[in-house]
Amino acid sequence: MNGAESLVRTLLAGEVDVCFTNPGTSEMHFCAALDKIDGMHCVLCLFEGVVTGAADGYGRMSDKPASTLLHLGPGLGNGLSNLHNAKKARTLGLSLTGLELLLIQSPLLLMQPRRLLPHGHTPAQFQH
Repeated sequence: MNGAESLVRTLLAGEVDVCFTNPGTSEMHFCAALDKIDGMHCVLCLFEGVVTGAADGYGRMSDKPASTLLHLGPGLGNGLSNLHNAKKARTLGLSLTGLELLLIQSPLLLMQPRRLLPHGHTPAQFQH
């Protein structure tokens, strides 16, 4: 079992059995786990605003929590207004967002680039 499969099993154990998604390539392991493990219903949406709005609507109508899978930080940004609405309505849910390791070329970050990298890695390993 990998981390993505463990996360899906944890969601199911918490009675979260639907995930509204707008995945990118960085979330493919989680998408594979959604397909592999029985009990989780995956709903593919075309835009993060739809993902978060659908999860909020599902939670309000069913009185059950839903999860969302958003693509990186910009995807989270696209869905924030609906996540705000869900918070105000006290809708239960969990939002997952993919993570991308980026080396930003700025003077402040170049002074201590190792602080941004996983232990034991060097900037050269992540350059394109």
